Amino acid sequence: MATAVETLDISPVGRVEGDLDVRVDIRDGVVVEAYTQAELFRGFEVILRDKDPQAGLGR
Repeated sequence: MATAVETLDISPVGRVEGDLDVRVDIRDGVVVEAYTQAELFRGFEVILRDKDPQAGLGR
């Protein structure tokens, strides 16, 4: 028997510039799918390509 999927919408997530929408599908307490959508491209994704994810935290 298939377990129901709970969908969690987190919107908007405030950022330095522009908002981010997040949708997460959860089954049995485990994230099975996650989606993000942003209306404003800020370029951090390009700057941080091939770098450690922790590099973007600005420590």
